[in-house]
Amino acid sequence: MHNNYYFLRQLVPRIELELMGKQLLTCFSQNKDELILGFSNQGHDEFYIKADLTSQFACLSFSNSFARAKRNSVDLFSELIGQSVLGVDQFLNERAFSLRFSKGARLVFKMFGNQSNVLVYPTAEGVPSAVFRGRVKQDVNREFVSFNRSLNQEKDDFENNPDGIKNVFPTFGDLPRAYRDLSNWEGVNEILEKISAPKYYLIEHNEKLRLSLLDVGNVIKVFSDPLDAVNEFYYQRSGKYYFSKEKKRLQSEIGKQLKQTRNYLNGLRLRLDLIEKGQSLEEIGHIIMANLHLIPEGVNQVDLLNFYSNDTIKIDLKPRLSPQKNAERYYRKSKNQKIEIDVIKDNLKQALSKIEAWETELDQLEEVLDFKSLKALRFYSKDGKADKPAQAEERFKTLEFQGFRIYIGRNSKNNDELTQREAFKDDLWLHAKDVSGSHVVIKYQAGKKFPKSVIERAAEVAAYHSKRKKDSLCPVIFTPKKYVRKVKGAPAGAVIVEREEVIMVSPRDIR
Repeated sequence: MHNNYYFLRQLVPRIELELMGKQLLTCFSQNKDELILGFSNQGHDEFYIKADLTSQFACLSFSNSFARAKRNSVDLFSELIGQSVLGVDQFLNERAFSLRFSKGARLVFKMFGNQSNVLVYPTAEGVPSAVFRGRVKQDVNREFVSFNRSLNQEKDDFENNPDGIKNVFPTFGDLPRAYRDLSNWEGVNEILEKISAPKYYLIEHNEKLRLSLLDVGNVIKVFSDPLDAVNEFYYQRSGKYYFSKEKKRLQSEIGKQLKQTRNYLNGLRLRLDLIEKGQSLEEIGHIIMANLHLIPEGVNQVDLLNFYSNDTIKIDLKPRLSPQKNAERYYRKSKNQKIEIDVIKDNLKQALSKIEAWETELDQLEEVLDFKSLKALRFYSKDGKADKPAQAEERFKTLEFQGFRIYIGRNSKNNDELTQREAFKDDLWLHAKDVSGSHVVIKYQAGKKFPKSVIERAAEVAAYHSKRKKDSLCPVIFTPKKYVRKVKGAPAGAVIVEREEVIMVSPRDIR
């Protein structure tokens, strides 16, 4: 009931007591959907209204001091600055009230749940000259007088209406219904008496923290001052809301990482299963060597006896190579396949380890009930975000050129990470020829060829980040990543390039 008409009817006189005669000295926003207004009496006796108007939770809170952020804040409603408050008026039967200023302007606080807003009216009529939440479109042309709502609420009106509570007392809200049977006038009259001179209850009702004029549900605390009541409610409710929001965000973030890792794991298993169940490339080489005399020159395919399974196997050949050279090709690919199997198995172990870590963190997160416990989790960093693997843009130097993204390794270990983990087979890989330097990768875009200008620009960067950076011209090799492989046990950054082209460029940095 913190935005209920009957609570605001108690709150408005209390606000007026604080604001009468004070000037509006500051009005600003430093967070989305948050408005702060500061009032003072000739520099003394400060009073601040904070309107938190998010779509999930709209509430007012009040204080005698407020520390404005040095950055990311913007001044608003400049036409009201310096004007004194002459009074605070409650609208009839509505969840809204207005501040009346010395030059006739009105500042309306419209507390309509997710449609809550603050509006400036030059006079007590017409449409607003300024609206805080501009995306609440209907407020742009809302007439000032429309906030007053006339209702006939006598006994006869109630008893003669088929749905008396809903139509005659729409301002009650849900808590009175939970407190008393409202099907008869006696029950309605009892509620009206209680909420006319109420105490203010901080309660838990249906597992939600509520501010109530009635002692419904589990009463946590009782107040006699509406300002104290709404302040306590705001701080407790917003704390729980933001904790819940942050917990859900972390669960979503970790869940996303877990899903991606599981998908990656499944892909590795499928690939390993395909390799292990298929015909060994080394065996295919043996089959070719055993049947050299049966293979014609210049054919794309040949059917040969597979003496491992005693059936016929169809083998793809390179027509420009001799049968023996084709066998050598399969032997060479077999070595690469063994390396690939080792890499897959290593990646499987890493993926399983990550999945175990993500699952453990989700279990820990499920048991957390407050911010203090949340911040104590090892994966919760100081900036309030879950630690997660850095994006490629953070791990490598980057360059955007003609719509293509270019990554540059920072050191030997980083080169390995870029080439072995970040780059895919169709990405273009570059390196200064015959000298040490950074690995450079141009990310592939589906259906697009790498423009010569993009290759030249990436080559310039590769030359600059090498031992040849001071040469006037530098040869740079480039090739699809699928022709670059790492030999097990090789030093960090060392790779073997099976096929390459060379381009001559002048070294130039990413700037």
